[in-house]
Amino acid sequence: VMKSLFLAKKKLKDVSLLELTPLRKYDYRINDKGLVDILLPRFKNKWLQKLLLKKRSPYFILHLDEIGTTVWLAIDGQNNVQQLCDILKNKYNEKLMSVEERTAKFIITLYQNGYLDFVELRKI
Repeated sequence: VMKSLFLAKKKLKDVSLLELTPLRKYDYRINDKGLVDILLPRFKNKWLQKLLLKKRSPYFILHLDEIGTTVWLAIDGQNNVQQLCDILKNKYNEKLMSVEERTAKFIITLYQNGYLDFVELRKI
């Protein structure tokens, strides 16, 4: 995945991460604590789901914290990473140190794990 990010960056050589616009690739739900749970399918093949899951959930659940929830909900295909940082700054004021760095690491981790893509990469 790092290789694909490297190749993508090579194609977008003059674009910083803060200018990229993330897109969610998976559904989510809001749990009883008001936080996001990303729903990651156990199997993409419907036949395997029916055969192997039976009474188990068809999803792995990725639980996000309060800040991750704010970022995930703001990913709408319109906001770029810089705008996500601005949303965090406005919501949490001085509670967050180095918003850009923290947000960039979170977005890169989501991308590396295949949970999101970028609008600009889909255009290439």
